[in-house]
Amino acid sequence: MSEPARRYAGDTQTYIARDCLARAGQTMTGLSAGELVTRALHMTSDFQLILGEAVNRTLREAYMAAPSGLKQVARQTAARDFRARHRIQLGEAPTLEKVAESVEYTRGTMAEAEETYRIDRFGRIVAISRQAIVNDDLGAFSDLSGRIGAAAASFDATQLVQLARTQ
Repeated sequence: MSEPARRYAGDTQTYIARDCLARAGQTMTGLSAGELVTRALHMTSDFQLILGEAVNRTLREAYMAAPSGLKQVARQTAARDFRARHRIQLGEAPTLEKVAESVEYTRGTMAEAEETYRIDRFGRIVAISRQAIVNDDLGAFSDLSGRIGAAAASFDATQLVQLARTQ
């Protein structure tokens, strides 16, 4: 976890909202938890920086921690757009054969193959209302980004299995 995000580890959304308002020089006297969150949400640039760092790191850590043997055999590559890509590759090398004394080696062949793929977009939105944030005194949403990261890793594994089955 980065040093700026570590400051807020384990804090409630209301506490983070209070800190955002304090750093912006806003007065908070007499504000309820709901009013604190509402005012902080209106200061999107501050709130996004604090929450964005923590959420992105938690998502990435949960995604990387999810076990997947298929990730080890898959190869990640980059694509600039959504058009189909073609990849040409050599097939397996021919099996070796025993060569007797005074006999010449025989020739083997290697096949070539072409794979076609394209990227797609996948995603969902999880809406959390202002009231849910204000009422979250149990920290129920504190692990939401970790759960989403683990779900993304599970989705990747499922997609890799489906690709392997079609090959």
